[in-house]
Amino acid sequence: MTLLERISVKVLGPLSKYDKALPYTYMARRPIFEGADDHVWYLADTVCELERG
Repeated sequence: MTLLERISVKVLGPLSKYDKALPYTYMARRPIFEGADDHVWYLADTVCELERG
């Protein structure tokens, strides 16, 4: 990757969402109990990990 490409990625972002250098995080939340205003938050690197939580 040339210097110009590195600078453009830093300024404009990656060229593709499939760029493996990007750290993706998936987030889910659910109420602590029905009708509650507070939620339990789950964070994972993959959707599959959220299903296990």
